[in-house]
Amino acid sequence: MNKSELIDAIATSADISKAAAGRALDATVASIKASLRKGGMVTLVGFGTFYVGKRAARSGRNPRTGVAIKIKSAKVPKFRPGKALKDALNYRLCGILIRLGGWGGAGWRRVLSARIIYRRG
Repeated sequence: MNKSELIDAIATSADISKAAAGRALDATVASIKASLRKGGMVTLVGFGTFYVGKRAARSGRNPRTGVAIKIKSAKVPKFRPGKALKDALNYRLCGILIRLGGWGGAGWRRVLSARIIYRRG
């Protein structure tokens, strides 16, 4: 999925225009960049955490000449996925267990609890 496909998906699921979805996505990415630039972390519960990692200085080789060069240390963006994101990838939906209670208004039964059942695979 590329950026334009993501904007289309956001616009469809949130029932907003593509222009508004594009602005929302751009603002989200800009906010994450600004926080990481300051050395902070961005945690989206259930999705994951963006943070700044450090890469140590090392030696490398120029592929054209073969001469050894020194590569400086650098800060790199990293992402650690959350449990819900990992579960969504590693489990598949088998069904939904719904427990119904007494009758509500207009003849409808009240839902007391609902549980989503996943299976590995």
